[in-house]
Amino acid sequence: MKVSKDKLTEYINLYLNDVCDYGEDGEHEIVEAILRPIVSTLDEGEHDMHGMLKETAKNSPQHKQTILEFIEYVNEIQ
Repeated sequence: MKVSKDKLTEYINLYLNDVCDYGEDGEHEIVEAILRPIVSTLDEGEHDMHGMLKETAKNSPQHKQTILEFIEYVNEIQ
């Protein structure tokens, strides 16, 4: 799915709000530290969000579970 930087930021914000409301103590900060840098690495324009996130998960095994959960979340809200 092609998505703009603004749309990805919106999805991350929605996910972080849900993590804050329903996640465990301290989980919000961890998830934010993993997902926010992804947005800052993008240039303007549209990007293949799923491909980019899967590549990030592959290159960052310690963050893989969080990224895959975020992908699932985005698939559910679309």
